[in-house]
Amino acid sequence: MVFLVVGALLTDAMKKVVAACKKNKLIAGAFAGTADGVKAYTDLGFTFLAGPTDTDLLRSGATSFFNSIGRS
Repeated sequence: MVFLVVGALLTDAMKKVVAACKKNKLIAGAFAGTADGVKAYTDLGFTFLAGPTDTDLLRSGATSFFNSIGRS
């Protein structure tokens, strides 16, 4: 799971947030940042997620492109 650094205490708190949102008919949202983050938050029950920023996506695409033509 992505939350290894923060441990069970924060994971338990996030589960409580999701439960409170469901109880009050609210949407549980979070900034996941990465595909692994999206998966982890989804597994916890979050339903509104933000993935990578546009800058991260541009950097990733540019890196892939330059690697494919032999430049770094």
